[in-house]
Amino acid sequence: MGFEEYLEKLAKEKLEVRMLVKSMLTEDFSTEKWGQLCVIPEESWLEGVMAAFKAHTDVPLELPLFIMFHFISIYLLSKKVRLVSKFVNLHPDLWTIILADSGENKTFTKNVISSQFPFPTAAIQDVSSSAKFIDSFSEQIEAHGFASWLQDEIAQKIKKIETTKSMDEVRLYLLSSSEYDKIERANMTKTVTITEPIISILGLNTPESFLKHLSKESLLDGFSQRFVMISTGAKEEGRSIRENAYKYSLMDREKIEKSVKKAFDEMVKVPIHQEYKLGADAEEAYRLGFQELMTTSIELSFFKRIMFRCFKYAMIFHVVL
Repeated sequence: MGFEEYLEKLAKEKLEVRMLVKSMLTEDFSTEKWGQLCVIPEESWLEGVMAAFKAHTDVPLELPLFIMFHFISIYLLSKKVRLVSKFVNLHPDLWTIILADSGENKTFTKNVISSQFPFPTAAIQDVSSSAKFIDSFSEQIEAHGFASWLQDEIAQKIKKIETTKSMDEVRLYLLSSSEYDKIERANMTKTVTITEPIISILGLNTPESFLKHLSKESLLDGFSQRFVMISTGAKEEGRSIRENAYKYSLMDREKIEKSVKKAFDEMVKVPIHQEYKLGADAEEAYRLGFQELMTTSIELSFFKRIMFRCFKYAMIFHVVL
């Protein structure tokens, strides 16, 4: 059973579940639309990365796109970028889970992009217990002002967080981090305090494993709503390289790495400010967009979180354009 089929099954559940699932299924980006890379600005340095993956692999393009977004987020966090206005005060931290089938080269794509990233990632090193998580989180905050977490098989980790006593506080730490609220943990020897926890998260999983390890309650609760979930879907005809049988030996890692390196070299040339202000015109555009897109088919909590993410992606696209 695929991810979309699972959501359709959940849609037959009780009313509040149906509303949440309907929210998750509302937007449909067809193969034709996605094949045009509609979210990538033409002639941008990011377009070059997508072109390289399309030419030299059969990797679903959602993978390099959102992995690149993750590392752009890390770069902006390292520069202490934030967006402020009368109603938002946000960092460019992104929480993303990518669901791709086994054999779609998730690890290859992650490794190729991360190998060319020229800055410290402030990665949390130990998520085996609540104590070790917050210790590692605190160390990265002290050293860099933010942290990142890139997790393969993230569904298994989330399940452990939800069901294992030694890890149950991690969920609370992450919920606080999503709002930049202070985190504090005390034991017999010390107290760890993170005044402003900031973390970008990227999780990778196969749809089958994801659905096996997470219950419908986990999928639909407020914690999971804080993640953008990207499903690469079934292999389709929208990407020309998929029309023929794929041969692993045809993948050209060197050419892709050169494209990724060039992209990051161009990224650092873009002037960066620590504070971006949302002007009156942008606020009005947001309000109009909010009113136009709001529909009773989308549960309000989903809609609000989706709309507020647009500010974080605005900071990402500032360096892409």
